[in-house]
Amino acid sequence: MDEKGYEQKEAPVVVIMERRRQRETELSSAEVMKILRKRSARALRIPR
Repeated sequence: MDEKGYEQKEAPVVVIMERRRQRETELSSAEVMKILRKRSARALRIPR
């Protein structure tokens, strides 16, 4: 129980990114391109 709680608090973002990577490997190249376009659009909207 303690280990699970620790993982959730310390690295939720990392877990989400890992899930996204797993999804992308399963998707077709056309679907991956759609995701990349959405990400680039978001990056342009939000100035860092």
